[in-house]
Amino acid sequence: MKAIRVAVIASALASLVTVAACGSSGNGGSADGPPKGELRIAVPTSQGPATTAVAEAFEKKYPDVDVKVSTANTDQYQQTTRTQLASGTAPDAFYVWSGSGNVMSVDTLAPQRVLADLSGESWVAKIPKAQAYLTQQDGKTYILPVIYGAIGAIYNQAAFDKAGVKVPQTWPELLAACDKFKAAGIVPMALGLQTPANGQFIDYSLVATLVYGKTPDFADQMKDGKVKFADSGWKDAMTKYLQLKDRGCFQDNPNGTPADAALRMVSTGKAAMSVQVNSSLPQVQTAAPDSKFGLFALPGSDQADQVRLPVALTGTFGMSAKAKNPAAAKAFLDFLAANQSIYAAKVSTIPTDPAQVPQEKTPALDTVSTFVAKSRTAPYPDQTWPNAEVQQAHLKVVQELFAGTKTVPAALAAMQSAFDKG
Repeated sequence: MKAIRVAVIASALASLVTVAACGSSGNGGSADGPPKGELRIAVPTSQGPATTAVAEAFEKKYPDVDVKVSTANTDQYQQTTRTQLASGTAPDAFYVWSGSGNVMSVDTLAPQRVLADLSGESWVAKIPKAQAYLTQQDGKTYILPVIYGAIGAIYNQAAFDKAGVKVPQTWPELLAACDKFKAAGIVPMALGLQTPANGQFIDYSLVATLVYGKTPDFADQMKDGKVKFADSGWKDAMTKYLQLKDRGCFQDNPNGTPADAALRMVSTGKAAMSVQVNSSLPQVQTAAPDSKFGLFALPGSDQADQVRLPVALTGTFGMSAKAKNPAAAKAFLDFLAANQSIYAAKVSTIPTDPAQVPQEKTPALDTVSTFVAKSRTAPYPDQTWPNAEVQQAHLKVVQELFAGTKTVPAALAAMQSAFDKG
């Protein structure tokens, strides 16, 4: 089987750097025959291994298709893809976030008419009904969700063993673990705030327990003006975020540390853990294949049974309205919908289709499965925010909190101002 070409976008408008090549190019394919020609797919770095695994299986079934997968860190990916969408040069298929609170979310892109309407595809009927609205805009479906993503602490078991630490189940246990790691000469938590998207994960983990687990309809209450960020558990979450900072739980200068460097700290054992999306786990494991890693829910409560895991529809793919090879793109989405287990196994989570179960069991997969089975989950907050500005405000204020130029009340006020724009 030919290799998949995987490219890395080095900057927002940089050219693609090829790290593995595959056969000839040229587009083609039609509804009357099997797909063929070049198929371009773009995803954030964290989704690269899973996407490549599916692409390899897809090429085995459709050998006349030449799949090229490009990746970049989240911020670069979003900026580059939006630029390409505006100029009509976007990949055929690409990663699109579900919901409304992201610059690359379905609610942001669909009104710009840059996404193809996929409502007529056969897999639409299998999208979980409770979350189907997160894939739609004005009743039309624009993205395929493949997995339930999760946010948790990716940890290095050897670092935990060296410091004599067990996976913390409560907030006091987490603080005590930080002290033990520091005493053992290990950075407790690696944090890469130079990559802005990484700033949200700890807050999202904490508000899962402190806000959305206690008040599932919090987003609706905010939209109705009944509650605000400042008078909710969001204040507690940000205060605890800074408590971790003040206790020395992070490495020096998180604002100067990129996400990839934070993950390397975990893979090498320099850091014990890093709060990330679960799809980043393969990146850590690949860097240290002989080491053992896991994932746990970051505890924001003094009571273990109150801790919630942030979970959302992810592995979400859309198709360009100006795709150069729409036949191959649709065939790929069909194949992906029918082979969610390939994707899910690479990111240690479960498919959105309950009939498809990953063949390989891992500790991280067990963590996600357990929390989902016990209904101890909460949504990613941004999926129900009214616009993309709220998330951008959140990412900015986290950096400012760590720089000491913003207080928690001022940070929450900035987010509220963005939210109130509707």
